[in-house]
Amino acid sequence: MKTKIVSFLFANKITVNEGKVALVFKKGNYKYMLTAGNHYVKSGLDVQEYDMTKVFISPVNINLLLRDQTLVNALQIIDVKPHEIALCYENGQFKEVWPAGQHIFWKGLLNREFKIADFSANCIPDTFDKNLLQRRELSGYVRSYLLDANEKSIAFADGKFLKVLGPGIHFFWKNTNTLALNKAEAFVKYGNLSIMLEDEGFAREVDVVDVGDQELVLAYEKGILKEVLNAGQYAFWKNVFKRELVKIDMKSVQLPTHIDERVYTHPALLPYLRTYTVEASEKAVLYLDGKFTGILDPGMYYFWKNQIPVQLIKADMRTQQMEIGGQEILTKDKAALRVNFYVHYQIEDLIKAVVDNKEHDKQLYVLMQLALREFIGSLSLDELLSRKEEISGFIRSEVAGKTAALGIRLQTCGIRDIILPGEMKDIMNQVLIAEKKAQANTIMRREETASTRSLLNTAKLMEENTMLFKLKEMEYVEKIAEKISSISVTGGSQISEQLKQLFVSGK
Repeated sequence: MKTKIVSFLFANKITVNEGKVALVFKKGNYKYMLTAGNHYVKSGLDVQEYDMTKVFISPVNINLLLRDQTLVNALQIIDVKPHEIALCYENGQFKEVWPAGQHIFWKGLLNREFKIADFSANCIPDTFDKNLLQRRELSGYVRSYLLDANEKSIAFADGKFLKVLGPGIHFFWKNTNTLALNKAEAFVKYGNLSIMLEDEGFAREVDVVDVGDQELVLAYEKGILKEVLNAGQYAFWKNVFKRELVKIDMKSVQLPTHIDERVYTHPALLPYLRTYTVEASEKAVLYLDGKFTGILDPGMYYFWKNQIPVQLIKADMRTQQMEIGGQEILTKDKAALRVNFYVHYQIEDLIKAVVDNKEHDKQLYVLMQLALREFIGSLSLDELLSRKEEISGFIRSEVAGKTAALGIRLQTCGIRDIILPGEMKDIMNQVLIAEKKAQANTIMRREETASTRSLLNTAKLMEENTMLFKLKEMEYVEKIAEKISSISVTGGSQISEQLKQLFVSGK
């Protein structure tokens, strides 16, 4: 700003007003500074006036000006680094924010005070005035978060724990770091807990639970299972959620009895359980660590997943059918047969069937096979064919004691098919044909005898009764006449007499 200049012969009178200063230059080079008042300056010098209430912007390299100690004493120089801002106060009142760079102000007129704020860290020191942080001038540098009365949160910057936030408004610097706030759940899930616990503020806010190996902790809220915690260290917020923690020892494979069975189907707990189903028609034998433990009735069963092996051997308790097919057996008379046999049985004693015996069904198969061979081998072919209905009773009585030892009760059994060899079939067919022919001949002879006897009786009656004989003749004549279309009669006047003799019987 140009000052007021009054020209004299070899000098110019210059008046510098109050609140102003002037800098004198000669051909662009700084010479000296003029304060408020009247001054005489040689002709040919350039004078620039500056308002002391405003920031000073040097017309030349500032380092050249700072060689003048008088000017240095008159200036207040503030250097703000790239990760800093300068908060400017004038006469004790906040005025403005200055960003990174060098800022120069005049001393003397205004009492300026500068506070440097480093925003390379996300957290703003608690000494900062909260009202100041909400000023419009700082909106480009500060971000705020509001938590309700019953809320807590954890602040992370680029994944690293910063601090715990309670209810109220919280301020953080805006910078290149990624800031994340995770609102508090029943327990802390985020970040490295051991590092977070080093913060005294965080440690005061949480209860720490250590879960050992082969342990689980069931976390309930209002009686409802929310989380299942495996081995590790966990921190729970104080006075935020009403919770109940149940610690479980998984060293034993069997589940504790004090836990509600409905919890076992919770998705959070299922990964830690072995689940077995025994159907309504089944029972199961339970082995724990290779040892027989008991019998399981139909239902769902749960066991912890640990190093102890669990084995369930299930058995169908319904009536079952076993087919013993294609048994090639010789009869007593050396006839080779192939027999298909069936058995209906049911398991009565599961311990005998599964625990005391191995593969009870295969043992039953062998018992039935041997008993069948014994029965058929003691009979000839004809006897077998006539007595095959007796086989069921024989085999049941024969193997009753042995099947009881297997825990099995036989219900029914019998021969399904008896298959003869090809030659034997031909012989049996020939015998059957001969028998049927003999029966046919007998019937024919019987019928011929009856017919002859009937004819004899008829002849005797006609011999005794002439009229009956004539009627029989007329019957045959009628039958013959049915097959004749016309009859020619000759004989003249004697024809009527001849007919009379033909149809009227003599005395």
